[in-house]
Amino acid sequence: MSQGGTSIPDEEWERFLREAEAGSAGAPQEPSARARMVTRRLREQPGPPEGWRTYRPARRRRGKGWYVLGLAAAVALLVVALVPGLLVGWFGGGDGAD
Repeated sequence: MSQGGTSIPDEEWERFLREAEAGSAGAPQEPSARARMVTRRLREQPGPPEGWRTYRPARRRRGKGWYVLGLAAAVALLVVALVPGLLVGWFGGGDGAD
């Protein structure tokens, strides 16, 4: 009995029991353990594999130091190839007419 002294009618109580047993339309339904496992496994999978002929941009170069060093070496070799007398003069391999 409630505080006012009246009780819930039997029809109302039966309707409540039927609705509680059937579940209400507004209540969210929790996924099963198997569905949760499958969902977690699908989230952990990596994305689709890379295509066979897809474009991949070139890597960025880290620094210009090697580029500058290679350019300086190429210029030095070019100068020695064009004017070999400069290099011979450094090592005293001249004609000996000092």
